[in-house]
Amino acid sequence: MKMKKRTQSSIEFTMVISMVVLGFFLFLVFYNVRMADVQKENNHAMLVDISQVLKSEIEIGAIAESGYERTFFLPEKVSYINYEIVYRNGTTLGSDYSVFVARFTDPDMSVGDYVFFLSPNVSGTLNMGADNIIRKTNGTVCINEC
Repeated sequence: MKMKKRTQSSIEFTMVISMVVLGFFLFLVFYNVRMADVQKENNHAMLVDISQVLKSEIEIGAIAESGYERTFFLPEKVSYINYEIVYRNGTTLGSDYSVFVARFTDPDMSVGDYVFFLSPNVSGTLNMGADNIIRKTNGTVCINEC
């Protein structure tokens, strides 16, 4: 009789420890998934912030008078992740606006594109990880070159 109680106690103890370990493991899995989602949201917010800086620089250049010039910086990476900003001129699109699309280049980090529209008289190229010069010449906003 004494032997059965010890065996039963050891089995119960093993089951309780197993349940605790399983619960802890599940907690870690759910915590890790949530932290990955939070990191993606933060990365997307930083990409939107960079895009907003670019948009505001171009909008200021568009309303300024000819001769306006300003230098601004675009980081090479967002949280150690490569990104790109693609520009489509309004005249090549056959529309009355230009389109900028900001996105991460790594498909695993993709959280969607951030698109913003501007006036069609914007031209030039963007330099990531370097200073960019925006100027207005003869009614056209030029970024780094015209």
